[in-house]
Amino acid sequence: MIVISLIHSSSLPFLTDNESYYIQTIKWINNYGLVKGLANLHLFLGQNSGWHLLQSSFNFSFTASNLNDLNGFLILSTSFFCIEKWESYKLIGNKNDLFISLIIISLVFLFPFIASPSPDLPTTIIVTLIIYFFIESFQKENSNHINLITVLTLLVILIKVTVAPILILLLIILIKTKDLKKWRLPFVLSLMSLSSFIIKNIVITGYPLYPLSIGNELINVDWKLNYNLQLAYYQWTSMYGWQMYNWEEFCNLSLINKFWIWLNLPKLNGLLNKLILLLMFLFLFLTNKKKEMRYLYIFFIIQFIVFYTTSPQYRFFLPFLLSIALLISAHLLHKRFYLIKLLFALNLILLTLLGVFGLNVRNVTNNNIMSVKHHIIPSQVNFPRSITQFEDLEFIEYEIQNLKYFSPSKDSLFFWQTSNGPLPCVNKDMIDYFSTYYNHIPQLRTKNIKDGFLSSKPD
Repeated sequence: MIVISLIHSSSLPFLTDNESYYIQTIKWINNYGLVKGLANLHLFLGQNSGWHLLQSSFNFSFTASNLNDLNGFLILSTSFFCIEKWESYKLIGNKNDLFISLIIISLVFLFPFIASPSPDLPTTIIVTLIIYFFIESFQKENSNHINLITVLTLLVILIKVTVAPILILLLIILIKTKDLKKWRLPFVLSLMSLSSFIIKNIVITGYPLYPLSIGNELINVDWKLNYNLQLAYYQWTSMYGWQMYNWEEFCNLSLINKFWIWLNLPKLNGLLNKLILLLMFLFLFLTNKKKEMRYLYIFFIIQFIVFYTTSPQYRFFLPFLLSIALLISAHLLHKRFYLIKLLFALNLILLTLLGVFGLNVRNVTNNNIMSVKHHIIPSQVNFPRSITQFEDLEFIEYEIQNLKYFSPSKDSLFFWQTSNGPLPCVNKDMIDYFSTYYNHIPQLRTKNIKDGFLSSKPD
């Protein structure tokens, strides 16, 4: 598993978001920390996931430029934990240990995230771990589970705020203890995490609960994100899962029509959307005996609604899609040791083949960036490949009023692309579009780039 992880971690990244804002977010943190009004430069930089903050501490940019592989370390650590629980399952036969150990057989679906610092991977794994410890807390009275669930819950929310409904499971555990003393640590850590989240958002966007506009009227700073851009961002993310780009047309659709379009999206999107609903239906048959399973089903429904109404992209559904699939699999595979070992072996073989030979998935996706999983090359054995697919992409310097910035050349593939461009980097097409339709251009707040950006009107 170590060798396979190294092969995949040192390969070229596979994800579109890596080329739009992952690299740039980490680069800004490495060089300047949290920058005031950074979202005014590039809208996606306003997200600034806690995972990217952590990655910036461990990519050692002062020694090398190719080490954005914290996800690889996470998969390795998780694999060792799962193997330990597999050994425990063989001795005790606890179905919950089987549930978490089966993450190993799902790695073939998670490894596309390993070569880039995607928050989707830690979110998926950590949510699954929380569910494991949630079930454990019903089986064993152990106060350590409360503290561990608290830390993991707050961590995953700081990584991706859309999984905030996971707090439901923490609250259920706290209420179940009936001991208010055990609420102290969760309360203190929650307060610290919320404060950190709000401060980070205010610095980068001027919105305390970004991307929500709630409370924005309470904050008046000169670097505050252009409200029209914030509204546009909400509209784009809300419509993305339906692959529609006309807000008025989208709003006029009935709920049934929206759901039908989402369910029947072409290629991989529609397939996984159908799979999500199928697994939620099948999970119903596991909830009629145990109280913890009924609680989990309530959480799954609420989380589904949140994802569906905010940004129904299939990768956002991965955390509970994987959890439901593994819970069902654990129920079906219980005590079928030979079949489980066969699945483990098959997973390792597939991962090896994917790492060595790569994969072409153009038949199931329209995304050119995510259409090819690159194979291993000899030099990769000694030094990892670039943190971007676009190793040879050229950048051109432009100037707009007091801002000099770098933009990808005409070879760039999409509107948001910045890849590994020098700071400050933003696509000229995006600058021109926002200038024309939103009356917005980014400008330096002072002559020093570390003082951040503000929104200005074009001359």
